[in-house]
Amino acid sequence: YPACPAGSSFTDTSNVITIAVDRFASAVAIVGPSSLCPGTSITLTDSATGGVWESSAPSVASIDSTTGVLNGLTAGATSITYSVSNACGTSSVDYTVTVNAFATITSSAGPNGSISPTPTVNVCPGTDQVYDITPDAGYSVSSLTVDGSSVTPVTSYTFTSLSAGSTHTI
Repeated sequence: YPACPAGSSFTDTSNVITIAVDRFASAVAIVGPSSLCPGTSITLTDSATGGVWESSAPSVASIDSTTGVLNGLTAGATSITYSVSNACGTSSVDYTVTVNAFATITSSAGPNGSISPTPTVNVCPGTDQVYDITPDAGYSVSSLTVDGSSVTPVTSYTFTSLSAGSTHTI
């Protein structure tokens, strides 16, 4: 018989009785990244095993109820709940995860050259995006404009640590 809170007792002198004592269910703490981008996945964990995962906003991020693999679907926030149950009850912990909006970069090249990638790239915030500028044979990169400002002409340009929802041009 499961026994939960202490304090209950009984006396039986005629039989041998085995009593199993369960601990209270205890979800500890959710561990893992707190953000991701649409179309990407992360894995969340809790040191208590056998629990069930749930997303408060499954249209923003869906989670596999047994593995903790979370899939970003669209920009927004969701509360992830991990619940562990046993005969003594249920314990739950919550963790907020943000699905970031992409940063967007639009590129174009003038005559006598090309740029790659093109034309529009969605970039997960916090990551870098490299652009290669290739002049045609006999030409060189004479000017380069990034976000409306002239920069030193180069054949490779890197956008670094882009912010969620930001828009850029090259």
